[in-house]
Amino acid sequence: MRKSGKLLSDVPLSEDFYKYMLDPFLATVLAERTKKEYRRQILTVCGFFYNMRGVRYSFEQLTADDAKYYFLTYLTGECSKGNLSSDTYRLRLASCKNFARYLEQRVPSLSLIDGYEGITSYTSSFSALYSRVKPTLVDTSDILSDAEVTRALSLAYDYNRALFCIFALSFRMYLPQSIILSLKKDQFNFIDDNGHTICLLTYIEKNKQVFKRLPADLTSIMREYVAGCDSYLFLNQRRNPMTADNLSRLLDRFQKSTGCRIRIGQLRSKGIIDLISHNKEDLDEVGDFTGLSKKMLEGYGQAADRIENSCIADNSGYCISIHKERS
Repeated sequence: MRKSGKLLSDVPLSEDFYKYMLDPFLATVLAERTKKEYRRQILTVCGFFYNMRGVRYSFEQLTADDAKYYFLTYLTGECSKGNLSSDTYRLRLASCKNFARYLEQRVPSLSLIDGYEGITSYTSSFSALYSRVKPTLVDTSDILSDAEVTRALSLAYDYNRALFCIFALSFRMYLPQSIILSLKKDQFNFIDDNGHTICLLTYIEKNKQVFKRLPADLTSIMREYVAGCDSYLFLNQRRNPMTADNLSRLLDRFQKSTGCRIRIGQLRSKGIIDLISHNKEDLDEVGDFTGLSKKMLEGYGQAADRIENSCIADNSGYCISIHKERS
């Protein structure tokens, strides 16, 4: 998010805040990628209040009313308008709750440090908040048409090959955005089998290792793309692993350039609904492949009437076809 050309995470904060609060918290996080995301999300919240009022914007100064307004009014509204993904919403809320929980334990001991003149007690302003973004609800008014999917994939293929692959993985593999952005080259295993190629993808979700076979149309697409990668599949403009915010800005640029406004979640929902409509007698297998609960599948199934049917993903109404002469 930006205001006057500046990132909301570009906000002046005291040296004490970094030295005694934020940096020690980040030091407790082992994964470097998670550490960077926590820092970005926390500073984005501080930046929002700095740009809005210019005072009392440091994280430890935010009140319970500030937290409620930001997450339950402002950010929920941004999600409803499609300006922010539910994954980013939940990541930002989790970042704030974890940092606030750390400060509750950390701040009382700061009074023992010579030269420290900041607060000496702290109670989390975020502990009572829960996400209003419910993944179990399928908005039938927001389902893409076949023509919209075709247009989005075609435009993305010409605009940015990485974005096209993100679209394809969401639409044909039904992967959530967070999983897609975490993918690395060594998670794709391409196997030649009697003249044709199959691909197995493995990743960790909810502390469990997941194995999925790519549908045939996606296998050739991803084999070509993965071959050109070194580690992470999707990188930002600085050649670092792409974050949810990076992807959001890429989608903004895509819309500005092509006039096509689309969200990753829309493609995933469209793909899941189509898969269910073609496999109504095999919902257990659909559930295994998509990782969705029975309740979630019922929600998508109720929306299936909006769409007019090996690997379970091969048995759908779609096949992504790439004409090589376009390259």
